[in-house]
Amino acid sequence: MLILILFIVCLNYNEQKNMPLPFKKLTIEYLNETKSIYDFIDFEIYTNISMGTPKKNVAHFIYKSNRQFYYNYFKLPHPTNEYLDKIEKQIENSLDICYNIYNSSTFKKVDASSNLYSDIFHFYDLKQTEKNFELTFLVYDTKKNINLTGIIDLDTEESSYGSFGIFIFKTLKKAGVINDSYITFIYGDYDLNYNFNYLNDNYSEILGTLILGDSPHIFAPDKYKEEEEIKIYGRYILDIKEIKFTSHSFNFSEINKLVELKFNSEFIKGTLQYKNIIDSMKLYLKILLKGVKFSLLRFF
Repeated sequence: MLILILFIVCLNYNEQKNMPLPFKKLTIEYLNETKSIYDFIDFEIYTNISMGTPKKNVAHFIYKSNRQFYYNYFKLPHPTNEYLDKIEKQIENSLDICYNIYNSSTFKKVDASSNLYSDIFHFYDLKQTEKNFELTFLVYDTKKNINLTGIIDLDTEESSYGSFGIFIFKTLKKAGVINDSYITFIYGDYDLNYNFNYLNDNYSEILGTLILGDSPHIFAPDKYKEEEEIKIYGRYILDIKEIKFTSHSFNFSEINKLVELKFNSEFIKGTLQYKNIIDSMKLYLKILLKGVKFSLLRFF
C-alpha cells in the first residue's frame, strides 16, 4: 500500500503543467483597410482567456515591463485626440473581448480595500484539456458598465512591489496552474514562397503561441533538447559578436552588440552608430544632387 501511495505522489509531482496562450496582434489601425508602416513597427499582442460564469473570452495584453496582474480599461497606444478615442471605442465594441465584473456570478471580493478580487478561469493545457482555477487579481475600478481587459506581464523580477505584488507567475503557481517559470514563444515556419509574409496585417490570424510553465525540452522532448538550452533568465537579449551590412554603396559592421528581441514588432531597429552613417550618406547625396542641379543650370 505504501509503494502505491508513493507512486501516486511521484506521478503528481512529475505532472506537466503548462498554459499555452495563442496570441494575435492589434493596433489602432484595426479598422483601416490599408495599414501604415507604424502598424508593423510597434503593435500590441493579446491572448483571449475564458473566464467568469457564464464563460467570456477576455483579452489579456502581453507585456514585459514589471506590471502586476490586473484588469483595466481597454486601451491601445495612440496620440490623444477625440477622433482616435472614438476609433478605439469602435474597436472595443467590434471585438467583444472585454470583462465586466457584474456579468459574472463567480466574481468575488477578496479584499476590496486592497483592490483584490477573484474569478474562475478556464484554461486549456497542451492536450486541449480544460482545467478550471480560481485566480486572484487586481481591479482598480469596479463601477458598473466598465469593460475591462487583463494584463499578463512576463517580467519575473517583481522588484518594484516586493513580496506584496500580485504577479502572473506567482498567481499561477499558487493556484497550481504551472510549476515552473519558463516563457516560450512558438511561431510558425517562415514561408519563402510567400513574399513579405512577415508583414502581417491579418488581425484574425494567430501570430504564435506563448507557453508558460515547463521548459520546452520537457513539454516537447522530440523537438527540443536539454543540452541545447541557453538560460537567459527572462532577458530577451542576444550577445552578437559581429553585425554586418553590405550594399552597393558601403560596407558597415559593428562588434560585440547586445540585440534585444521584441515580440511586439516586425522590424529590426538599427544602432545609433548605423543611423549616423545613414544620415551622413543622405546629407552627402543631398549636397551631391544640389551640385549636379547647379551644373545643369550653368550648362543650359
